[in-house]
Amino acid sequence: MKKTDELSILEKDKEKLKKELDRVSEKLEKSSERVSLFKTRQQEKVDELSQRREEIEHRILEINSQIEDIRAKKAAEDRKIIIILLAFLAVLMLILGGMAIFERTHPKQSLETTESTTTTTELQTTTQEATWREEEEITELTTELSTEPTTTTTYEATTAYVEESVYILNTNTKVIHYPGCRAVKQMNNSNKKEVVGTVDEFIAQGYRACGICHPH
Repeated sequence: MKKTDELSILEKDKEKLKKELDRVSEKLEKSSERVSLFKTRQQEKVDELSQRREEIEHRILEINSQIEDIRAKKAAEDRKIIIILLAFLAVLMLILGGMAIFERTHPKQSLETTESTTTTTELQTTTQEATWREEEEITELTTELSTEPTTTTTYEATTAYVEESVYILNTNTKVIHYPGCRAVKQMNNSNKKEVVGTVDEFIAQGYRACGICHPH
């Protein structure tokens, strides 16, 4: 084999290897670029996650601080409420203790005050009732004295009232009147009661006949 042919063959092999080298080099560059881009993206993700973790940790610290502040304020308010309640109970105990001591040292005075109040109230009630009855009797007596004492008038009035079955009762003074009696006109409406029946029935109920119209 001649050297020229051998050289030609080697040149061809060389060209083939160069082309293959170019292809391999191109692929290697592309692969390197892809690896570099992947690493960059992965690093960005890592950095982003790290930053998010730091933000979350910082927020958790802030929330823990707020929780501690709220708990401290609540504890302070609870202590104030407890102090106020204890002070109120202490004052109440002092008041009750003072009342107990006063009752032990002044039992007669309290009893006398209560009895005096009751007696005064009963006396006022009795006096008022007696005053009402006296006023009614004075009114009847005044009316009777102002009436002209004629036998004819009394007889006519008596005759006219004999057939009456309607009466007027004074529920305060317990007096029975004919409806036409002059004392009825002077009677308080709150004490006036119109009834139907007999005088005996009302007498049995505790009433008495009027001294002016003499119901029967």
